[in-house]
Amino acid sequence: MKIGSNWRKIVALGAATALAATLVLQAGPLVPAGAEGETVYSVGQVVQLSTENDLTKKITDMEYGLKNQRAAYTPNGFSSWTGTYTYTIGPLIQSANTALTNYQNTTNANYTAEYSYYAAAYGLWLSGQSLQYQLANYNLASHEKEITQLKLDQGTASQNDMMKAEISYNKAKADYLKADYAYQQLLISTNLRMNTPLTQQFNVNDVDLAFFSDDELAAGPLLNDLYLNHQSLVPLKQFVDAYQRAYEIAEGQTDPHIPIEGLMNYYALEKQEAQYRLQLAQKGVEKSIYEFSKELPVLQAAIQLDQESAAKMSQVYENAAKRYEVGMSTFDDMETVRLNLLQMQLQLASDQQNYLLKKEKFRLFKAGATFQ
Repeated sequence: MKIGSNWRKIVALGAATALAATLVLQAGPLVPAGAEGETVYSVGQVVQLSTENDLTKKITDMEYGLKNQRAAYTPNGFSSWTGTYTYTIGPLIQSANTALTNYQNTTNANYTAEYSYYAAAYGLWLSGQSLQYQLANYNLASHEKEITQLKLDQGTASQNDMMKAEISYNKAKADYLKADYAYQQLLISTNLRMNTPLTQQFNVNDVDLAFFSDDELAAGPLLNDLYLNHQSLVPLKQFVDAYQRAYEIAEGQTDPHIPIEGLMNYYALEKQEAQYRLQLAQKGVEKSIYEFSKELPVLQAAIQLDQESAAKMSQVYENAAKRYEVGMSTFDDMETVRLNLLQMQLQLASDQQNYLLKKEKFRLFKAGATFQ
């Protein structure tokens, strides 16, 4: 008759992005305390409201009080109430428990596994992007070394400049070799997962970097449907309905050994707890919708800014390299720009991967998934 200790799994929506989403929700222009139209709470009020209304605490408190009642009102032996429970109430609660177990262990487990495969695939894609950028950086460092050697031969560069160029070249080569090793390790892991030859070489491409439109991320329309119909909510609704029916059956039972008032009160409490669990899960769905609708545009903006910065830094590097070749800037100036360019490119790839993963999580969430 207990909903189950795993109920928290279906309300921990979008937990993997909770911190980032919180930062997003806090972003924006600051409004002076007490500004017109703004709700202002004192710390004490926040604590008081949390103490009075925290659904998780309410459920925990009710669970403690219901343990003994469950044992007392679960029929055993032979009686008319035992028969009534066995053929009416028991199957309703068992059906709800089965629905919850099936969602957690099959439906949501499949969604979670699918997301993990996307995470691995996009991790391999990111490693491939990083490898390309490290290779480009290595080639530039190699060219810088050649130019410095030429300048040294012409007497326009010092031996110290040559040593710097060699050190920079060595580091770029080492970074490229390490990036290649990391990529090859991920290839092996992916081939193992796909049950294909471990040494098979392939690239991951055809990734969908298209951005969502504002309409697709509008929280209102999403709430209208998912708040009521998300797959995670279906078993919890069954529990509410089951305990409502149990209350009605208890009201009409005739076993003289079972006090009707106490039995009705017990099922009323079970229904109330089930309603709290449903409300908490609905709040979890709502929270995830707002997180997705806020975080995805931020990631999109970050990618666009990364692309713009990387393109400009590439031009800055070309200018710095030309100036170095004609003796108008130092090797250090050119190297600094190149390393900044590499970092911008790696940041772009990282932000793109974050967006790709968030898109998949959003899609799976709308389909019915919940995430820890």
